[in-house]
Amino acid sequence: VGEERFPGLVLHSADYHEPSLFAGRDVVVVGSGVSGLDIATDAAAVARSVTWGVRTKRWIVPRMWGFVPVE
Repeated sequence: VGEERFPGLVLHSADYHEPSLFAGRDVVVVGSGVSGLDIATDAAAVARSVTWGVRTKRWIVPRMWGFVPVE
């Protein structure tokens, strides 16, 4: 049971370089850190579907609101 029996690709964020790998695929991104959010956002542009799995709910606040930094 687990990763060794999963027929798809398992990729750590350290090995991610560009979103074309996700083109036309169903993607699951696990983790609510910055890299997880960035990868889910990239994948959403090219994947058939993206599911983002997180352990704990978090507020996602943009760094910029228009041209004004949010601090």
